[in-house]
Amino acid sequence: MALTDPIRVLLQSPLAPELFWSWGLFARDCQVGWQPALPSDQPGDPGVLWISEDPRADVVLSAAFRQLAELGDWASERVMPDAPLLRAENGQEDPLSTAFYLVNSLQEHGSSARDAYDRFPYASSLQARFDCLEENLVGQAFDRLYERLRERYSWPARIAPRSLVMLSHDIDLVYRGWREDGKHALRHGQWARVAGLLWRQAAGRPDWLNIEKVMDVDQRWGMPATFFWIPRKARRGEVTPDADYSLDDPNIRKAMQAVMATPGFSLGLHASTGGAMAAEYAGFPYPVTINRQHFLKFRLPDHYEQVAQAGLAADASLGFAERPGFRNSYGMPFRPWSFKRREPHRFVEFPLHLMDATFNHYWLGGRAPEARAAFAVERGVAFLERNQRGAVLSLLWHNNYLTGGAYAAFGPVYQAWMQRCQELGLLGLDLESALGRWGAGGKG
Repeated sequence: MALTDPIRVLLQSPLAPELFWSWGLFARDCQVGWQPALPSDQPGDPGVLWISEDPRADVVLSAAFRQLAELGDWASERVMPDAPLLRAENGQEDPLSTAFYLVNSLQEHGSSARDAYDRFPYASSLQARFDCLEENLVGQAFDRLYERLRERYSWPARIAPRSLVMLSHDIDLVYRGWREDGKHALRHGQWARVAGLLWRQAAGRPDWLNIEKVMDVDQRWGMPATFFWIPRKARRGEVTPDADYSLDDPNIRKAMQAVMATPGFSLGLHASTGGAMAAEYAGFPYPVTINRQHFLKFRLPDHYEQVAQAGLAADASLGFAERPGFRNSYGMPFRPWSFKRREPHRFVEFPLHLMDATFNHYWLGGRAPEARAAFAVERGVAFLERNQRGAVLSLLWHNNYLTGGAYAAFGPVYQAWMQRCQELGLLGLDLESALGRWGAGGKG
């Protein structure tokens, strides 16, 4: 529901469809009522907001960005050489071009930068160059634009709403736990634990197949969640191995059915690194609406095209494995722009922001598990506090990080993150409600 009376927007630019997309995000997030200008509207008419490269416009666009866009030159060193913000030639901030570039992760389009797992690396990003990954830069730019226009249109003062939390669990491994937990137990002389691990494994009740336990813990914190499952079992020697289970396994089917039977919880496709997304979606044994790419391994814009072609309603892959924060410098769900059709895709992207494995495999606070866990508490809580308003924060917690054994140090990290969410008033959001609000046909 809009907080303001409608204004008419006159946007004059060869990039009008793209920049109207950005304006739509601004209007949605700041609850601004608007409609496109009438054919008879002219710059300066009462109730008309003029957006143009003309320096006399109410919102002045960057001609330099438009020129690079027409060339398809998205390299961040040329688009944003000095700051993670675009300005018009008269020095005025250009939040609409900024939003279009950042939200759609255009720095990644055509980039040859890849890490050892064939992913676009954080180290090559403009967020690393400007040390701004944990900043909701687009949201901040929208807030400044609202304040500037508020003076002209006498809009009410606005405070961004409390952030919401979308919790998820990627189920990568369930049967390998006896090895990792067994090694940990042997190193600590826990012989009885080793025997218990082996007995439960043989009985078909591996410790890492703990889905109902995970749901119970989530429910104690009032958090709904989505469980992402990999359709493809790994083959020996793969660099980025897929699951250690099969979706045909009766134990896996039972766990998935338990998720579906629990209000607020849902299943998701965790598309494999060695398969085809559309085929995996079509062959998934139960209804799903959302995907997250396993290992966060994807290329843009190809990945978005694959999600659209598969017919999924949502994706949740957009995040850096190496650091917490906003890979696209924006804290809200959005429908990515399709350059092929020059319109937004129908699916909605729910970016990933905070993950347990970041602090255990990439950004380490020390060699000992306890030091890594303490660092995860510190940085995760700081991120939540910094972004407690104006965002939908996506948190990922793998099932094996709630099992004890080799991952015992990280149990308190989950509790600390959930405790701080509760203290800050950050409520959990289930997938069905999120799609109803931000999916195609949703009201935002």
